[in-house]
Amino acid sequence: MEESLEKLQYLHAALSEILRIGSPLLVRHPVGWVQRGQGDLVVYIAMGRMESFWGDDAQVFRPERLIDEEGMYRHESPFKFTAFQTGQRICMGKQFARKQMKIFAAVLLRYFRFELSEKSKEINYRTMITLHIN
Repeated sequence: MEESLEKLQYLHAALSEILRIGSPLLVRHPVGWVQRGQGDLVVYIAMGRMESFWGDDAQVFRPERLIDEEGMYRHESPFKFTAFQTGQRICMGKQFARKQMKIFAAVLLRYFRFELSEKSKEINYRTMITLHIN
């Protein structure tokens, strides 16, 4: 099964693109030189949509941006792709989470066909701790 999951490079890129566009709003607690009680607000959803990081089409879902010339998933710096945090706060379970996402998506895509219930309806988001669809 491991070998089969490794071959799903486009699925890996598509799931990463979903995480890039839909990263949550997150408050990080200071470490180091910042005084106790102060915090910084890191808006990961904005970082995932920054044109300076991702190009003019940063708002567009395009998994191809994460695929290299050989058709393999191109790993981005965790300081750019922040869905799993970075540095000393990086998610210890990120590989497990990615594996679960691939298995779940592969099973669903095998047995179901997905389509919008109202094809002409625009999808709008409500920004909260996680990104909700209105």
